[in-house]
Amino acid sequence: MLRKIHISEPISTIKTTSEIVKTTTEVIKPDSVAEIHALQHSDDPRLQNAGNYEADTKQKVAEAKNLLVTLVHSGLVLPIKMTKGAIVKIVESFSLHSESTQQAINQEIEHLKNQGILSGKISSIPAFADMAERLVYLDEEPDVKQMFKDLLVSTVDSTKTDINHPAYVEVLKQINNQEAKNLKLIFQDHNTELAIVNINLVVDKNGGYINFRQYLLCPPYTSSITRKELENWERLKLIDIRMDVKLTKDSKYKYAEDEVTEVNKTLTDPKKYELQKGILSFTDFGKNFAKAVGIIK
Repeated sequence: MLRKIHISEPISTIKTTSEIVKTTTEVIKPDSVAEIHALQHSDDPRLQNAGNYEADTKQKVAEAKNLLVTLVHSGLVLPIKMTKGAIVKIVESFSLHSESTQQAINQEIEHLKNQGILSGKISSIPAFADMAERLVYLDEEPDVKQMFKDLLVSTVDSTKTDINHPAYVEVLKQINNQEAKNLKLIFQDHNTELAIVNINLVVDKNGGYINFRQYLLCPPYTSSITRKELENWERLKLIDIRMDVKLTKDSKYKYAEDEVTEVNKTLTDPKKYELQKGILSFTDFGKNFAKAVGIIK
């Protein structure tokens, strides 16, 4: 019997829980219990180890299938087009997650269910599968890993349907753990525009100059966020930097003006440092990304 559903999709597009388990089992065919038992009781220690490994793998796959079934029982709808490939990909990935990662995802899903905001379907099956796999490799990058977990959960959060986009997965793939920390820091000011400057060294009387320092951000980010990070975030469309306009309050640039003034006292004509003042702002895409990955609550 088909379970009760709450979205307007044809019955033919819905997979039942039993169908999901059947599909997964047909594709993932671990050794039989008898074969594994024989390996574990072999006289050869190498075969014993192999048997133990197969038993552990079988257990992890079962736990991952249980997670997927739990999602379905919670009201998640999996379209019939999400057949063997996608289901198996997700199950295999979840089976490789640490116990703490599985528990964290389970708890978040349960929270959405209790709040009545568990979406009727995953917003993007390919993105969901991609995130599930990516989480396997991120134990050494805890801040990026947390963002991936939050993003994965957001794909089934009905309050974030309008902001979710598959491109967020590709954005996360292109930042490192330090950038993840600094994104959390800078997006505290997502509703404001920030002062940013280039410092140029004038070298002749005709005004010729060389770039001495680019993308020097205002405090408290001056020393913690690098030009390379800003250029990457600008490339990813999370922020926008314009050097042809400036903030109306010139005092916002005092952090750089004072330093340049002092250094210029030590130089002789025609050499001097000059500021090119600009503005850093946060794009709508960047703000929505930040909400989806848990930076903006």
